[in-house]
Amino acid sequence: MAKPLMSIVIPAYNEEKFIGKCVDAISRQTVPRKDYEIIVVDAKSRDKTIDVAKKAGADKVVFEKHMSIGGARGDGADVAAADIIVTADADATPPENWLARIKEDFDKNPDVICFFGPQKPDTRMLKVKILFKVMGAVAWFMNKLGRPYLSGGNSAFRKEAYKKAGGFANISLGEDIELGWRLKRIGKVRYDGKMLTIVSDRRFVKHGVLGTVFAWKIGELQLLLKYKKPGESYASQEY
Repeated sequence: MAKPLMSIVIPAYNEEKFIGKCVDAISRQTVPRKDYEIIVVDAKSRDKTIDVAKKAGADKVVFEKHMSIGGARGDGADVAAADIIVTADADATPPENWLARIKEDFDKNPDVICFFGPQKPDTRMLKVKILFKVMGAVAWFMNKLGRPYLSGGNSAFRKEAYKKAGGFANISLGEDIELGWRLKRIGKVRYDGKMLTIVSDRRFVKHGVLGTVFAWKIGELQLLLKYKKPGESYASQEY
């Protein structure tokens, strides 16, 4: 396989119910399949995550070396062959033009080191749909203020800049936002409202809207307090 243009990194823990659909959706992009690789980082799953991921078309399945979601994303980035690293979550089903949009963003903006976009929930719950709309607006506004709120489920960055920024921190919450802040210090970070991906509503079903938002805010508070301790996290849940 020739050097790919993009490497998609997906952390996974007991994701046999979702990882197949995720990898399959990413495998069916309008961008030629030879132009990107799919990397699944397994966090010692006890189910058939690895087998399902391989069967669905993952190019690489590696084992997590660090006990956190940030560490797992970093482990995947470490084995990425491409110059553009894209991050996704295991319950995502990106539309077929997702990677094409990312490629177009970087091709047209050689001076930008990172792009990130919104997520759309696959749900019937109105309050969750509204929440995601608000989150997208907040992400756009905060980026305008110079404080990007990257989403680990939908971001892409140049590997050279990623390494220069120090990579993902080995933390259990807010690893995506924290990386975005460091990337912003060394280059341009842009929010693209058309760089859309779709995610499940499983977190809200399990934790509720308030519980999920509370976990996110705890992560942000830890970042502001510079609390960086790896460990079992909200991200390492079974659904």
